[in-house]
Order: sequence, then C-alpha cells, then structure tokens
Amino acid sequence: MKFNGAMVKELREKHSWTQLEVAVKLAATGKFKGQTRQRIHQIESGNHASAKTICALCEVFEVSPDVLFED
Repeated sequence: MKFNGAMVKELREKHSWTQLEVAVKLAATGKFKGQTRQRIHQIESGNHASAKTICALCEVFEVSPDVLFED
C-alpha cells in the first residue's frame, strides 16, 4: 500500500479548509508541533508522511487510516 497525498488534498477541499487551517488542526491534536502550510503542501504532493502525521490526519479528518492509502 502507498500513501495517497492526493486524498489528503481531497479531504481538505471537501471541508473547505486551507492548508494553514489543516496545519493548525494537526498541531491542535497534541501529537506533535511545528506542522506548517508548507509541510501540508508536501504531504498533499505525495511526500512521505510519518505514522504520527497519518494518525493525526485521521483524527482531524475523522477517517480510518486505510482511506489515506492506495493499493
């Protein structure tokens, strides 16, 4: 399975959130600090996302981890 950054963008747009808003929401999960709009852009572009980031994304978007991966 491969991480699907495009799905992160799709979920973000579905909620009408900016990349900065997602970064703030990720930081608010308390799982880590320092998420920036640039990092969200990198994630959406398909760059690697850590397990902690994936868990936080699932929490923010209220989805299961399998939603963020493709076969």
